[in-house]
Amino acid sequence: MFLELLGGLGVRARSLPVDADGRLDAPALRALLRGLRADGERARLKAVYFVSWFSNPSGRTLDLAQRHALADALRAEDCVVPVLEDAAYRELGYDAASASACPGILGDPAWDGFPRLYTSTLTKPFATGLKVGYGACDCPAWRDAMLHVKGHHDFGTGNFAQAVLEHALATGAFDAQLATLREAYRAKRDALHAALIAGGLPALGWRWQRPDGGLYLWLEGPPGLDTGGESEFCRACLREGVLYVPGALCHGDDAPRNTVRLSFGVLAPAQLAEAGARFCRAARAVG
Repeated sequence: MFLELLGGLGVRARSLPVDADGRLDAPALRALLRGLRADGERARLKAVYFVSWFSNPSGRTLDLAQRHALADALRAEDCVVPVLEDAAYRELGYDAASASACPGILGDPAWDGFPRLYTSTLTKPFATGLKVGYGACDCPAWRDAMLHVKGHHDFGTGNFAQAVLEHALATGAFDAQLATLREAYRAKRDALHAALIAGGLPALGWRWQRPDGGLYLWLEGPPGLDTGGESEFCRACLREGVLYVPGALCHGDDAPRNTVRLSFGVLAPAQLAEAGARFCRAARAVG
């Protein structure tokens, strides 16, 4: 949805390059930035955005080495542009200590000199329907412009939802709910992961990493498989009564056609086991 929003504003998103293990590829990033300059497009680079903890859709986390490599590459190529860090899933690590394992951009000297916006939410780790997020920006002009636009869009976030969350934070209910959600999501992840293993998905050429937090499994299918919304694979899944997000929708550019995002945030473990089995049947049917 964020990519669609950007597209509607005339923004062209470019994906940060990653290696075969999904880690930031700093040399490829520097080559990309040099290519923008050579093509006369450097001035169009307006901001860098990343989801830092248990990313949607990949479930991966940018560790300190990758964060610093990103900052170093941008600085080395004279691309000190605004940086947006999306920490929506930071608290959803199944190990409570994971959220503080490394600092965000506001507390990391590697990002000094960059205009910085750190954003997160109180709803993912508490109650998704409340829809209360927050941000901290160290650039007054940028911050004031965002507040101006937001005020004209929604006239202010709803007071009732904010009051509920303020009460939850003050009484300890927020932390108690977060601890419950961490264990619930861990059990859901394990149920879906086990179902895909039991269904024989690895033997069909699929691979994925089991994340340490968040709400998603990011699957890579066999080379040449098309998982797009109009593909035979998608139709096979629909016949089995199971839905997924085609991975191609989650890329800014150069999107691979054989990736899938599976969310385990809503269904119960038993339902996830059934969904995983259906997904595997569809994969076997397509071959």
